[in-house]
Amino acid sequence: RKFRKIFKMWSKLNEEMEIIGKNRNVNIPESLTEGLFCLHTGSVRVVKVFGGKSSFDTIDLKTRKRQQIKASSSKGPTSFGPTSFWDRNELYWMDFFKNGKADGEFDIYRIPDKFIYKTKVNKSQRLSEQQKQFRRPRINFKKVIVDANKLKPIKSCKI
Repeated sequence: RKFRKIFKMWSKLNEEMEIIGKNRNVNIPESLTEGLFCLHTGSVRVVKVFGGKSSFDTIDLKTRKRQQIKASSSKGPTSFGPTSFWDRNELYWMDFFKNGKADGEFDIYRIPDKFIYKTKVNKSQRLSEQQKQFRRPRINFKKVIVDANKLKPIKSCKI
């Protein structure tokens, strides 16, 4: 219920922002997307790591693997922090703009490392190269990874 309430509040904020002028939508909150990921997969959200900094988002309790969760609520790109990391093949993308609208339905995709690391984030650089420069690489997951590699969702969900 709480996730549904937050999603509706976020949607309403975007509607109200539209009234005062054409704006880019407010990013969907990571606590919402990561929480929904955990709810639908059984993973747990990492809030604090003792003895160090965390740059992963969730942990699969069965495999003990660190996961990175990315989400899009528009047709635009998603960014990575320069220190983002995850265990092998534990990157997930959540498509909240399924069917061209953010209506509460979403798909979860597992993104194999081979696709993320070979994908160029601009004309000449890959994700890892931009991270080494402490930049925030941006990737349009839907277009350049999911569609280009014909990936299927591991789960389709509704808030």
